[in-house]
Amino acid sequence: MRIYMVLLVVALLLGSCRSMLTDSRKQDVRRQSMVASNLFEMQMKGVDFCASGCDPEWRLEVDFENNLTFYSELLANQVVVNAESVLQSANRDSVVYKIKDGRRSIYIAAETIQNPFMAEKPIKVHVVCTKGKDIKEYEGSGVYYCPIAMHDKWQLHKINGKLVQEDGRQSVPYMEIHLENNRVNGFLGCNKFGGRVFFGKEVVCFDRLVSTKMACLHANIEKEFSKALSGNEFKYSFVDEMLVLEGINDKLIFKKEE
Repeated sequence: MRIYMVLLVVALLLGSCRSMLTDSRKQDVRRQSMVASNLFEMQMKGVDFCASGCDPEWRLEVDFENNLTFYSELLANQVVVNAESVLQSANRDSVVYKIKDGRRSIYIAAETIQNPFMAEKPIKVHVVCTKGKDIKEYEGSGVYYCPIAMHDKWQLHKINGKLVQEDGRQSVPYMEIHLENNRVNGFLGCNKFGGRVFFGKEVVCFDRLVSTKMACLHANIEKEFSKALSGNEFKYSFVDEMLVLEGINDKLIFKKEE
């Protein structure tokens, strides 16, 4: 009887563990789906930065080429101003936006990403809204959204001024960026790689990359490409349908893979 009881308990525990793992996987899938849905929704609206908080509830959406919109349940109306008219200043730790809307002044301070290893953390946002002697403060967090064009497969075209071409000994490297889960994977020329990628205002940050360990006879471009990407931060831009990444030490130019 005791043996049967032990077997029954083990079976129940195993069933419970499987159920917990299944629930966990379902939650991960739902979370990733929500992130992807919100990501593409914001990008289709042209939103470059979005922040929010509660108690009281508030929301900030910034399209750096058009409007800055701020809403709070404490305000009678949402504030919409042209982004070009917003005074902006920056220091090492934050970017500050100053808005004048009639007799109301709004100061928005958003943390800047200092290095790629901190980029996965939510960006703290502090908002102060003043109207005469009336002062309201809001705390929350935000996220930068990069252009939807980044979500593609990019073939390395030039690295530090050198044209990259297949020469029979080494294939052309590429990277594929997945915005829905902040992942990057690709091919270094001999080995495959993968890792996390994060975004700031016109900035892309690559975490330490993990790659396969095949022995490669001709790996000059591979080593240079891997060293340039892994753990580094770049200013990004799009020029003539090419993706340009400019870092402190390296400049990479990619073209869409045909």
